Amino acid sequence: MYHVDKPLWQYPFPRVAHIMASFSNYAYKDDAEGAKLFKQMGFKSEHIDVNSSQAFVLQNKHDLIFVCRGTEPTDMNDIKADLNAKPTMSSTGLGLVHQGFKTASDNVFPTLEKLIAKHGKTKQIYVTGHSLGAAMATLVAFRCQRSEHLPDPIALFTFGSPKVGMKEYIQAITESDITHYRFVNNNDLVTTVPPWPYRHFDECTYINHYGLIRGMSFWQRTKDKFRGMWAGIKEFRFMDGFDDHSIDCYQEHLDAWAVEEETRQAEQLAKIK
Repeated sequence: MYHVDKPLWQYPFPRVAHIMASFSNYAYKDDAEGAKLFKQMGFKSEHIDVNSSQAFVLQNKHDLIFVCRGTEPTDMNDIKADLNAKPTMSSTGLGLVHQGFKTASDNVFPTLEKLIAKHGKTKQIYVTGHSLGAAMATLVAFRCQRSEHLPDPIALFTFGSPKVGMKEYIQAITESDITHYRFVNNNDLVTTVPPWPYRHFDECTYINHYGLIRGMSFWQRTKDKFRGMWAGIKEFRFMDGFDDHSIDCYQEHLDAWAVEEETRQAEQLAKIK
C-alpha cells in the first residue's frame, strides 16, 4: 500500500502510474473496502453508482482523481456495455464512439461535473480506469476538456483499454491538449477490441512479457508477444490474453518500475553528494 503525502506531480512518473493503477484496482472493491483502501492511500472517496455504471471521486488537499470502475463479470449491465459496440455520436459532438462505453460514461458524468465544479478549480484533476473503466475515463476526460466551465484534466491514465472511437473522434481527441498515458500489458486481449474501424487514442506504453517497460520496435514487440503466449502454453495457461488483462498485473509491474526509477534517482543523488 503506497501512501500519497504530497501533490502527485512531485512524484516520479513511474510512481504516479503505479498510484493510478492502484486506484483503478481498488475501484473494483465494494464501497466500504474501497473507501478504506483509498483512505490508507491518503484520499477521501465518494462512490458514484448510476444504472450500474460506477466510479469513485478521490480527493486530498492537492488533487482530485476520477476513477472509473471496469467490467464486473457478474454485472449484466457492464457486460451489455462492453458488447453494445454500435457507433453513436459522442457527447462532444466530434465523431462516433462505442455506444456502450458512451452510455456508461454519460451515467456518471453529471455527478462528476458537479464535484469538479465544486473542487476542481483549486485542485489538479486526473482521470483513470481499467478495462471498461479505461474507456469511460477516456470519454470523460475529453468531455471535461471540451467543456467551457470545467478545468482541464492534468492527465489521463488508462490500463488495458479497449478502443473507444472511430477516425473523426480519435483525430479530435488526439488534437486536444489531453495528456494520455495508455498502458498495455503484453498480450492483453481487451486492448485489441472492438475491431476496425474502431481505433485507439494515442500510442501505448508497452509492458513486456517480463513485466518490464522498455522501448521496443514493432518486431521486438511482436516477438515478445509470442514469447508471452508460448510461456502461457508451457504452463497450460491457454487464456494468456485474459491473464494479461488483470489489473493486478498492471499494478504489480508498475510498482516494480517505480521502485526501479526511485532506486536509480537515489543512486544518482548519492553520487552528487
